[in-house]
Amino acid sequence: MNIKSLSIAGAFVILALITGIFAALGLATQLLIVGFITVLCAIGLSAIALHRFGSANVIGGLILAAVLSSILVPRYIALPIPGLADLTLARLFTFVLLLMLLLVLIGDAKYREVALQKARANWYLLALGFAYIIVAVASVLLAARPTQHLGALLNELLAFWLIFFVTATFGGGQLWPLRTLKYIAYSMLFIVSLACVELLISKYIIPTIVPRLMISQAAALELASFEKYRAGILRVQATSSNPLVLAELLAACMFLILGALSNARGVARISLYVAVVGSFVATYATGSRTAFAILLLMCPVYLAVRFVWKSFAKGAMRVFAMLVLFTVFAVLAILVQQVLLDVALGRSISEAQSTSVRGEMYRGAFAVARDAAPLGLGAGSAIQEIGVRSGSGLGLTVDGYFANVLVDAGFGGFFLYVTFLLAIIVVGLLRFQHAGERQVVVLGIVFSVLSFFVFRGVLSITDNAIIFGFLCGALLIVTYPDQEAVSRTP
Repeated sequence: MNIKSLSIAGAFVILALITGIFAALGLATQLLIVGFITVLCAIGLSAIALHRFGSANVIGGLILAAVLSSILVPRYIALPIPGLADLTLARLFTFVLLLMLLLVLIGDAKYREVALQKARANWYLLALGFAYIIVAVASVLLAARPTQHLGALLNELLAFWLIFFVTATFGGGQLWPLRTLKYIAYSMLFIVSLACVELLISKYIIPTIVPRLMISQAAALELASFEKYRAGILRVQATSSNPLVLAELLAACMFLILGALSNARGVARISLYVAVVGSFVATYATGSRTAFAILLLMCPVYLAVRFVWKSFAKGAMRVFAMLVLFTVFAVLAILVQQVLLDVALGRSISEAQSTSVRGEMYRGAFAVARDAAPLGLGAGSAIQEIGVRSGSGLGLTVDGYFANVLVDAGFGGFFLYVTFLLAIIVVGLLRFQHAGERQVVVLGIVFSVLSFFVFRGVLSITDNAIIFGFLCGALLIVTYPDQEAVSRTP
């Protein structure tokens, strides 16, 4: 790799990007100068890192860092930047990842070739994703005031879509994605333990030990905007910014923990079993009916597909097995219904009406999408158009990301987004049958993505967008037949 030429070319590319963003936001000239110096320094250090460790190791390590920081460091721990979104640790890693990716694509022909091969193998899924991005960008450009929607659009592109595309076309084989999946599973032990401690002491831990200077005003308002107790029990949040965000993470990562159990031994295996049990306790303590229903319904299905289905390969025994499973699932459905009714007891009036409010919100989203422009009103518009007061009366909220997409990107964007996610799940199920020794890993990812898909219908907060995007991309890279790796830059 020619470091000098790579640095110069990368400097102009990144500088043009930063300058365009600053100009669009109307920021001061001083920020342009600071941005110019920062970018040049970052490019120099990046070129050295790429030469020392290799393209695949740097990109894979940054994906790992972005994913783990997004689930282990709460979003309210951030550096406020005037005129821009708060700089969280996960957002910092995504910026660095974008910089490194541009440098690698410019200067590393081998990595670029492998990435293109993997892109061609999943072209239809990547095309769906690009189509949605085009619609989202067009809706912002056609909005009455595009600059007001730019922040929300960039947040969506850098959080979910950047991580998805980089992971799905990762040019370094399967080592780093598999390593990231394993670290996610073991990280859940810490998160679950912290949630259980919060439940025992009935107090949030991280907000009390983090200096107030590290919590932005917007984040502080958000922390105060949700109801912290349900039926007299603290709704735990651990390393998340909201109990529902934690519930979404717990429900999705349960299947990654179950998958990691297949290769764990000794203390590691015991730790994962503790994480499994603790996840059920922590999920109940979040007060999320959706997450608890996912665990009670989808875990038996996951275990049945993983163990029972393969045992009865054909004939009458498979029919018998399916009848038994159907009976078990029917009983579980009845039990889940009763459990959810028990969870609902003692809730406030606003909580009891949450389901009906969500229904009204979706009807409002359809009405706005019907009357608005074909491509919607632009990213970030839903909160103003259909948002309702949160349970504490502070701030507005939208109960469902799909409602956000309807308002922001119109029916066309909604169709593309839902089709993309469903296609990822279907492709994962089809490839599961031919995944060989990676069947357990693929099945865990499929169920995790399915869990996130369900939660998109009831939660609009995108704190878990990075890990969601990674899982969608990992499902494609782990099932890619060619395991060639680009370990070092030539």
